[in-house]
Amino acid sequence: MTDIVEVHLPPRMDSRTSADAERAALAAIQPAGAVIVRADSVVYMSAAGIRALATLTRAAKACGARVAFTGFGVAATECLEGSGFAAVLPTFGSLDQARRAVVSDRSRPD
Repeated sequence: MTDIVEVHLPPRMDSRTSADAERAALAAIQPAGAVIVRADSVVYMSAAGIRALATLTRAAKACGARVAFTGFGVAATECLEGSGFAAVLPTFGSLDQARRAVVSDRSRPD
């Protein structure tokens, strides 16, 4: 069984909080590992938050890790869609779907 590390994002992913969230998520990435980034609490996301998620996705790809995002609410989803990142990030509608994706390797960034 694959060990899956879960990282929880803060309610606000902005210029004040995204750097700490990014560091925590990057620390969870291990070569060939699996990380689920939970956005259940996110109510606001700025460009800095999107940048942090993109950095995390690139870092996972670089070391062969699997990453999945789940739990984005309406506001954060609109921000991701408006920026075009919704199509790039491996985002799943439920925690169970995200878990299945990282175990089955369907979450590896392209």
